[in-house]
Amino acid sequence: MRQLLDRLYAICAGLACLFLASIAFLVVLQVATRILGFLIPGLIEFATYAMVASVFLGMAQTLHSDGHIRVTLVLSMLPPSGKRVFEIAALAVASGIMLFFTYYAIDLVRQAWQFGYRDQGMANIPLWLPQSGMALGAIVSTISFIDALVGVIVGRPRIVENSAGVAEL
Repeated sequence: MRQLLDRLYAICAGLACLFLASIAFLVVLQVATRILGFLIPGLIEFATYAMVASVFLGMAQTLHSDGHIRVTLVLSMLPPSGKRVFEIAALAVASGIMLFFTYYAIDLVRQAWQFGYRDQGMANIPLWLPQSGMALGAIVSTISFIDALVGVIVGRPRIVENSAGVAEL
């Protein structure tokens, strides 16, 4: 199960990287077309959708590799047992928030599909397409938060990659 989750997080991180690269490409294309004197409709909307997808798809791997910003001032003052309780409480709250958000992100995609909502900008694409990246990222991020919570509860050491990309405990 651990390998499956690690693979899922890595795949989503790879997708997030592809979306980030597409943002760079779209911005360069937008600049180039302006210099050449014409406009390709919808490039800004597509870049915006790619940004949202990259953020949500990258959250799970960021959590798994301990890349999210954490305020450790309170944790540093607690005894080891207090740190564990505090971390369990924080991960439980975060998991609950992500479950709530994921439910509504999926519902947003469902409604966009059901009612045929379309982008109001120049692209005029079905909204469920760009919203799906956010929903998928939210689903995997929720799994990642629950995975981290269960890991702390059962006492599994967190595996974190250092700056050289090497896993360490």
